[in-house]
Amino acid sequence: PAQIEPCLWAPQLYALENADLFITHSGIHSIHEALLKGTPMVVYSASAFDQDGCAARLSFHRAASVGSRGESAIDIASRLSAALISESTLKRADELQERLLRYEGVLDAAVSTQLAAPVSA
Repeated sequence: PAQIEPCLWAPQLYALENADLFITHSGIHSIHEALLKGTPMVVYSASAFDQDGCAARLSFHRAASVGSRGESAIDIASRLSAALISESTLKRADELQERLLRYEGVLDAAVSTQLAAPVSA
């Protein structure tokens, strides 16, 4: 379809600001960026490192629709369509973005404080 643009690399934060949906491998940095931008996610874990655990947590917190490797093309299309029209998915993405933005400032302040602190001998 014309609205889908596969590419080898993209400026992810910019793309997430403009995307209606993010299909991700469940990597923690991608999840963090999608939550930060309030972009709904469909997750297909790459089953490496912590990705299965991240996918499970996203599912538990209703933060993403989590697919499985055995899904047919029809099942994947159905999952993507459902995520795009689900009001609860969109609302949950907004809620989590709001919550994360609230804590981002706290985290930034904590890191800045630690970086500015004198080093003890």
